[in-house]
Amino acid sequence: MNINHIWAELEADLEWRQLELRTLANTLGSIKDRDEQDRFRRAMVVMLYAHVEGYCKLALLTYVKALNRCGLSCSDAIDPVAAASFADVFHAITFGDRKGRVFTTVLPADEKLWVVARQHDFMGKLSSLLARTVKLSDAVVNTEDNLSADVLRRNLFRLGFAVNQFDHFGVILDELRNRRNNIAHGSDSSVVRAVDYERLRQAAFGFMDEVTLAIIDTLENERYKKISMLAATALPVADAPRLT
Repeated sequence: MNINHIWAELEADLEWRQLELRTLANTLGSIKDRDEQDRFRRAMVVMLYAHVEGYCKLALLTYVKALNRCGLSCSDAIDPVAAASFADVFHAITFGDRKGRVFTTVLPADEKLWVVARQHDFMGKLSSLLARTVKLSDAVVNTEDNLSADVLRRNLFRLGFAVNQFDHFGVILDELRNRRNNIAHGSDSSVVRAVDYERLRQAAFGFMDEVTLAIIDTLENERYKKISMLAATALPVADAPRLT
């Protein structure tokens, strides 16, 4: 895994988004009428939200692709990553597996026992399933075309990140999402003042920067890997109890 390459990829995407927003700001500067400037910022808020959601989704998908390339077995991955890799298995347990892609055991005649039978089959195959290489579907990342603090937390939870690590941006994310929705749906015809747009812009840029750093830190320090109980509980040699 080339961390520098991933970082460069994320930075390049972030750079063109910031450039586009700066271009809009330059266009705003050429507008002389103050009321027209206030109205133009409405479009800038919609675009700002679009780039925040777009970048967040791209960054998380970049993380997913990095995990898929690292060749990690499900048994060595943290539980959320392993669970996400078992999406096909859990779907087959709940909804059936007509093509036998996961479960091949003949089901009992009683249909009410089919889910239980697949659960039994799952336990029997668990060792071999855990030996599978981590393979996450892009569907594990879902910003729901409506990125809010809660939607972000759901994505973080599915991927094994700390769900509260971006909570300091929660109020701003919700405000930006709500303003975009209200403008796009025609329920908000108010102007956007310069001070309000700048506050949202600074917070949005800060959020995208922190998303980048969180992903790079997780990949660089291999936080997607499970620490064995032996390694987690082992005492340093200097602190180990001595026989007397």
